[in-house]
Amino acid sequence: MTDPAYAPQPDDRRPGSFERAARNAAFVMIAETAAKITTFAWTVVAARELTRGQFGSFNFALSLALILASIAEWGFDPVMVQRVSREPSSRERHFANAVGWEGAIATLLFGTAAIAAGIASSGVTRIVVLLVLLAAFLDVFSDTIRALGTAVQRQGVTSIALVVQRIATVGVAIPVLLLGGGLEGFAIAFLAGYLVGFVAHLVALRRLGVRFHFRLIERDGMRTFARGTTAIGLSGLVLAALFRVDALIVAGLKGEAALGAYSVAYRLFETSLFVAFAVNSALFPLMAERGDDPAEVRGVMEKALGSIFFLYLPYTVVCVVEAEEILDLLFGSRYAATSAGSLRWLAAAPLVYALAFITGSALTALRRTGGMLVAAVVATVVNVSLNFALIPLIGIEGAAITTTASYLVEGLVLLWYLSRAGGGHPDLVAVALPPLGGAAVLAAVLVLAPVPTAVAIVIGLALYVVGWWAVARRFAPDQLEFVRELARRVVPARGRSGGS
Repeated sequence: MTDPAYAPQPDDRRPGSFERAARNAAFVMIAETAAKITTFAWTVVAARELTRGQFGSFNFALSLALILASIAEWGFDPVMVQRVSREPSSRERHFANAVGWEGAIATLLFGTAAIAAGIASSGVTRIVVLLVLLAAFLDVFSDTIRALGTAVQRQGVTSIALVVQRIATVGVAIPVLLLGGGLEGFAIAFLAGYLVGFVAHLVALRRLGVRFHFRLIERDGMRTFARGTTAIGLSGLVLAALFRVDALIVAGLKGEAALGAYSVAYRLFETSLFVAFAVNSALFPLMAERGDDPAEVRGVMEKALGSIFFLYLPYTVVCVVEAEEILDLLFGSRYAATSAGSLRWLAAAPLVYALAFITGSALTALRRTGGMLVAAVVATVVNVSLNFALIPLIGIEGAAITTTASYLVEGLVLLWYLSRAGGGHPDLVAVALPPLGGAAVLAAVLVLAPVPTAVAIVIGLALYVVGWWAVARRFAPDQLEFVRELARRVVPARGRSGGS
């Protein structure tokens, strides 16, 4: 008799479509925007209320914890998305295997790190590291639940859970910081927010109609599930190091105060990445469904990159032209001078990061993941080498230069592998042309308009949209239509957050 846990489940998933992808992108965009705003809010308050050394210490602990979390997640989440997209009736089995692998690896890694922190550090530093490690441990499983929402193309409920987590964190952390709780109180508040978020993700899991069953974790199933994760896992591990190793190197070579100054500029870059995550989260299931047709995957990828260029080029222009003013406004004058150079060099980092990220997803959909590992290793070698070469010479600006250069190298290598996978590579000139037209107008307004910076940015962004629309209407109507669909879905999505 068939075990009910393995019995086919009703497949309530409709065939993927760009309309549905736009709706899911709207869900994720709203959630990620709210999440990033709240995260950025406590970052601003922490940077102002803590010393640069304390702020650097927290970011050091966070960087270490996130690297460990990336190791624990390996390639299990994207493989789960890929397989559930193709076999929706087996979603509980694939989810259980992903959680089983991640739970075993995370327990080993975080337990070892906690013991090491207890031995190697003392006082407040030890407490902060342990609290941040525990928060990141819980978030490993929250990430997997959100990945399941992506796989079944019902991202509304998991998006709400993410917002609850971030609002809880900021709701506790900011009062603690303003009341003088210091670094230790901030770390306690950080963990409290992630505990609330973990519970919210468990609720979201039930709303997806999925339960976690230990009996689904079997040796043969685990072994089968792990196949195909090696290249993704190794590339993810290397990319996690690429994403965080600069913080560790800055702290080691220049001290925690320098890391605090660098973290301010880096946080702006990191905050902006919600755009890439939202667009990829919505469109990756469509690429996975079309994984047998490289030309179809390329078409989805071009829509994704069109949205990425449209949304990121204004950020790049504003950060290059108005770096000091932005930092002074957000973090205070003590960071305007020390971090402006880093922010300018990081201005293009979100764009090249997103290019690499979306291209990697296309390769995953095509089941050609070997190139992802090669690209990640090459980019990390470039990153570590340039960091050790440039940071001693020019300080934290060297770390910023290295970050942008590394993601550019990774993206170019991935594009080369994508062209070899068949179907050619995306037409980046056609994709980038409309946003570049708008960006030229925005830059001219910021440089030439005799008005306050805030007014110039508002006027420039409005004219950016006009310039982009004019060029897209003539040369890239598909890009225009997809962005329109995305915009139309943002407002209706609020009322259907529990839907698909």
